Amino acid sequence: MTTNEWKIIRKGGIIGTERSDGTQKESESMIQDLTQKQIQLLNCLMHQENAIGADELAKRLGISARTVMRYLSVLAEELETFGVCISQKRGQGYVLEGDRAALKPLLTQKEYRQKDGDKRIHEMILEIIDQDEITIEKLSEAMFLSPSTLNKMTPDVKEFLGRYNLTLSGKPHYGLSITGGETEIRTLLGDIGLDYCNARLVNTGIYNISEEELNRVDRLVFDRIQEYGLIVADMDLNNLIARIVVALSRSRKGRHVTGMSLTAPVTGHNYQMILSIMETLGQELDIEITEEECLYVMVYSGFIGYDLNVADAEGCREMRRFVDDFLDEISRLTGINYDRDEKVMNVLSLHLKALMQRARAGNYSPNPIIAQIKNRYPLEMNYAILMAQRFEERFGVSINEDEIGYLTVYLGVYEPQAGERVKAVILCNYGIGTSQMILEKIQSEIQNILICGVYPVRYLDLALDRKPDVILSAVPVENYGGDVPVIVSHDLLSEKAIAGIQEQLWQKIYIEKELMRYFDPDCFGHIDAADRFQAIEKLGGLLVEKKGIGREVVDAIGKRERISSTEVGNLVAVPHVLTQGTFSSCIAIGILNHPIQWGNERVQMVFLACFNQSRDQYARIFRTLYKVVHSDELVRRLIQAENFQEFQTIMCRREL
Repeated sequence: MTTNEWKIIRKGGIIGTERSDGTQKESESMIQDLTQKQIQLLNCLMHQENAIGADELAKRLGISARTVMRYLSVLAEELETFGVCISQKRGQGYVLEGDRAALKPLLTQKEYRQKDGDKRIHEMILEIIDQDEITIEKLSEAMFLSPSTLNKMTPDVKEFLGRYNLTLSGKPHYGLSITGGETEIRTLLGDIGLDYCNARLVNTGIYNISEEELNRVDRLVFDRIQEYGLIVADMDLNNLIARIVVALSRSRKGRHVTGMSLTAPVTGHNYQMILSIMETLGQELDIEITEEECLYVMVYSGFIGYDLNVADAEGCREMRRFVDDFLDEISRLTGINYDRDEKVMNVLSLHLKALMQRARAGNYSPNPIIAQIKNRYPLEMNYAILMAQRFEERFGVSINEDEIGYLTVYLGVYEPQAGERVKAVILCNYGIGTSQMILEKIQSEIQNILICGVYPVRYLDLALDRKPDVILSAVPVENYGGDVPVIVSHDLLSEKAIAGIQEQLWQKIYIEKELMRYFDPDCFGHIDAADRFQAIEKLGGLLVEKKGIGREVVDAIGKRERISSTEVGNLVAVPHVLTQGTFSSCIAIGILNHPIQWGNERVQMVFLACFNQSRDQYARIFRTLYKVVHSDELVRRLIQAENFQEFQTIMCRREL
């Protein structure tokens, strides 16, 4: 081996690299180059016996399938060192082949190194917490980083700790330590020392708790929950396990909480179960467990297990009343009436009850799929934000974006009762029996369509008296110059025809007839903006000047943006607000001369939407806009539009 070659070494349980002359190479070790998401991807593959597709991996990790493919390429090269490869099974997906056990330490102990952005900061903090106090020289050795590199990181570490009201202290001859409240240190440790994959906790930085001990906690908690006959969601279960693991870790180091008390009434069987778990683990692991540690777990996990045979009737009724009141408000504001399934209503009420206890302790559950939720349920995300605002007004408890994401999923489960549907008439030259068959097939296979009648072609005037939104015809309609769009399909019974009708309904009704009326040439422009809020201000200014929108409406859009960013992917953002007033709903269009960062995505096209809830059934328009901007090719062409006329032509898919 030449002096420029490297070999993998293990020192103190940490993977690093060494030159042939024995000197170490800084920050270029194999594992240290893996990002958190790459480690999570590896963890998913390790726990998957059968092949798994890129789309499913993307769904689990909250990233795109394209990103998954890129990460797989990185991992494939890195894992060769351990004699493990990632094999692709045609039509099935990807699977690990080789000795998986050789990779396990990378996921569970100090080898779990993440060098992107905050992850390097996390590693430094976790090392200091693990050692209580550590000199810069020992920290340098542990992290395979030079003292000068660590010194450059110090301001960022201090800033990060400040978010938890903690400080980085240094004493001559003693080294670095983290000072502040014990509960704040525990919150920090839970946030950066544990992660989630496949709905299970992964220990990424709590070094004095082994993988075997974590698994023991997991098994014991689940067994006790079953013994007590409780029903617990995965999210709440993992949150409980996380608080127990943190309590065990700190208690093992003699760092106990003090002054704990219950801040809200709790159900007896919940506390007794936690007390039983903590006492058992304390005995098995030879860790001193105080009563205050049990109170800490109870309060900071916000744990509520539901005994469906012995329900907390009044607490559930209170939340049920809140849910009923909220859905009534949504119905009044939007005209959408929800079919109130009892099971969904009860589960949502129970979720809110647990959420209130977690939130009062300042303990919010991370949501790894928040980006997907915002993409999949844009309307419901808006309703969930309103629900969070009403929740805070009623109970004095605020809810963060991750928790709002979980509420969004509940609202997405509800089935809105049939609201406004597209009214259609059918013109055909078939007999009565065939005509009736066509009516039944179209109405059963195309959602949100109401067939008002089937007429012979020469009875067009009679059909138009039904005031349809669209005409479906089996033959071309000659000498017709009306405003109602006509969709011609010679074989109205075929599957291909049904698909074609759906596509043309989408284009002619949802886009050309409905969506386009919200756009205005005066509210279209190419703009420069340094950030998303400047873009909102510029487009909002157009609406104030050209459409008479009130300044308070634009301010409300900015406030909504701060709660949850509105990027939707494909270089598009849709900042918006749902409010009431005397204005007409409208959408301003801004094409940025240069893309800007918008939340987690780069954005170059902005649709700034103001919907007047008192005037419009806006739900269909909102969904139409979201569907439009999910077409890569269409967005690419729209961004290139030089003026509104060109934008309109591209949107309506006419030839330029």
